[in-house]
Amino acid sequence: MIKKTLAAFMSILVFCTTLNLCSIKIFAEFHNEENIQLHCSTEYEREISKKKETIDVFEIESLREECAKHFAQTDGTIKVIVYPFPVHIKNGRGEWENLYNIDPNHPCDFERNVSNRNNEDVTTYGHEHCDTYISQSDPNTNFGYEETLQVGTGKISYYYSNNPTIPSNATIVNAEMHFWYWFGSGISSGNTRIELHVVEAPWDPYIITYNNSGTNNSLSIIPIGYKNLYYSNGMSSSNPEECVLDVTLLTQYWYQNQFNWGIGMKYVDGNNDLVYFYSNDSYHWPCYSVTYRLDDLLLDNGYYIIYNVQLDRYLQIDPDVSSLNQDQGYMEVWSLDGDDDQQWYLRYLHNGYYKITSRASHKCLAIKDGFQNNSGARIVQESFNANYRQQWEISYSQRGYLVIRPRSSNYYPDKDWVMSTAFGVWNGDGREVVQYEYSNNNDLKDEWIFYKISGK
Repeated sequence: MIKKTLAAFMSILVFCTTLNLCSIKIFAEFHNEENIQLHCSTEYEREISKKKETIDVFEIESLREECAKHFAQTDGTIKVIVYPFPVHIKNGRGEWENLYNIDPNHPCDFERNVSNRNNEDVTTYGHEHCDTYISQSDPNTNFGYEETLQVGTGKISYYYSNNPTIPSNATIVNAEMHFWYWFGSGISSGNTRIELHVVEAPWDPYIITYNNSGTNNSLSIIPIGYKNLYYSNGMSSSNPEECVLDVTLLTQYWYQNQFNWGIGMKYVDGNNDLVYFYSNDSYHWPCYSVTYRLDDLLLDNGYYIIYNVQLDRYLQIDPDVSSLNQDQGYMEVWSLDGDDDQQWYLRYLHNGYYKITSRASHKCLAIKDGFQNNSGARIVQESFNANYRQQWEISYSQRGYLVIRPRSSNYYPDKDWVMSTAFGVWNGDGREVVQYEYSNNNDLKDEWIFYKISGK
């Protein structure tokens, strides 16, 4: 057993050109062995460890970005706030320095933090943070320079903020967009319900109008959520109320390498048919927050060879496909040859799941569409679109190997679907890779070892 493992591991090293001992994970096949991770602390991890000894909530300065600050929280999570204007500037040493002293306990409090901010900081900054609205009654008018957004009958607001940079081992647990709102004149009671939509095409805040906004105003047909906005006594443009939109699932989707073109807000119903929101061009600016935790990932991002324990073979694209990048091409296991069709890039999606992409085809592994609850469903390759069939949870088995579960199996709680080899060719070469219910025994056809062959 040990000789076989060493031979396989040495053959991998023969064609490895990159071997970073600071981040490599080695999975060795010994009796009930443990996976070994060699880990080097990063600058932000050292900063967190040092500061949390004396401070409960603090900024992690090593994670600063031009328009974003990361704050360590008392529960161990980190909240990054994205502002619609620069909050840092680089000094002569290339380090980010504060433009404003922002209170880590109240990072979205505009009065407390940036009372001396010039509105021109926003209007001259560009399109990394932008918003506007369109009006059916003024279909050719652009409102990109307005200090307010409007949501009402025939009026749709758009808001965009770029995604902050988060560590590769971050798991997003919450995301919010904060706005300040009030109702139109003459309203003194009641509430308004608005829809939240994904914007599905790029837009320019200083060009978009109702007439040029595209099919369905470039918004998703199905809303991603709703928000009730309530009237309170004394609310006005000088005394607005805060509105917090939960965009956690949407933010996780954006971090899966999907296009972020922002959100759209549409009026649904209520006795108040016009809501004003302060825009990026105002003093009461909106902000975008993402809360994440730092996890000890089972597998780092990088290229791997994926080894089936039962058959002593390696996952690869079916060699009988017409071309290696064929959409819906099947997966099989074969003896090790080290070619690109046996190399797989794992990328953590910040939501507990991985995307597994072929180095040869740049397509990702998936359960064949329409067969998510079928025993023996083939594992195929296809272009990534964040479908649950394409996302994989990787966990330890009782025997110390790895089990690969599709996220789509969550829809079928009475089944425990996993990636497995099928029954077939006796010596293993050419054996199909399919979805079966997890056996959890010494058969090991559904247990795997990941050998890392290069870094990020």
